[in-house]
Amino acid sequence: MHVHDPVRLSEHGPVRIDHCGCGAVHLHVGPMTLRLEVASFLALAEAVVHARHQLTVHWRRGGRPLVNQAQGDA
Repeated sequence: MHVHDPVRLSEHGPVRIDHCGCGAVHLHVGPMTLRLEVASFLALAEAVVHARHQLTVHWRRGGRPLVNQAQGDA
């Protein structure tokens, strides 16, 4: 196996996550690829799970989708 041969960890729609033989995690979202250190990937994963939970809580309380608010912050 070559040092940079990736191992597919997950694939869901346009999102793929590979662990590279060099030790990095490659996060592919559509045409974009992020190369992350494992510690950074784990922190990102926790942040995404937390954000998903917050959106779910917001929607269950009858809140509107947060898209307009997020665009106003830009």
